[in-house]
Amino acid sequence: MYYLRSLVLCSIFILLMVSSCFAFVDEGKQSYTNLDMSYPIVYLDDANVQNKINTDIANYVWQFKNRYDRGEFYSGKMKYYVKYEDDNLLSIVLEQEWFRGGAAHDYYVQRGLVYDKKTGERIPLSYFVPIKDAKQLLYSGIFSGITKLYNWQHKQISNDCRTGRVSQDYYLGGNGTVYLLYQPYELGSFADGVVSVEFTPTAIDYFKRLNNKA
Repeated sequence: MYYLRSLVLCSIFILLMVSSCFAFVDEGKQSYTNLDMSYPIVYLDDANVQNKINTDIANYVWQFKNRYDRGEFYSGKMKYYVKYEDDNLLSIVLEQEWFRGGAAHDYYVQRGLVYDKKTGERIPLSYFVPIKDAKQLLYSGIFSGITKLYNWQHKQISNDCRTGRVSQDYYLGGNGTVYLLYQPYELGSFADGVVSVEFTPTAIDYFKRLNNKA
């Protein structure tokens, strides 16, 4: 009996330690005529950091709602995915979808948000992967096969693509991987949806050496 009680107390203590290290992400919701929005509400021990993260997320919610209020689209929805979290980092993807009257189909975008849980600041892509420009991304990464492209179903697609920019939307995939997000039509067909460019740890190391950031 004493052993069982000690085991239970130990388990509770471990759970409390884990919960104090990780953020609690609740779901906020707003619904209007032809508009449904779900978005993350982040809870952390540090209220200032928590408010900084939630204010940043709220800006995306407000902007989408303002577009709806101005009649920029007929119907829309918003949802989110928590992609990765550890003691220091929180990676979230926000997805916004809308339909304009008379359009052939709806359209959507994904925004990758990576936060420092100690400061509440957004972390730029360059912190993880230094990429000089779009040409370097294409020729040293995509065309060379160093990086891979995946469609919205995470199925690998061909690399016969062009882009004039280095996307700053990205998420962390765990195990040291980073995924750049490109919106529909940028790196694939509309059927491919949002396309992800995968940077494995070895690809990241290569780009650091290319740009003398090793």
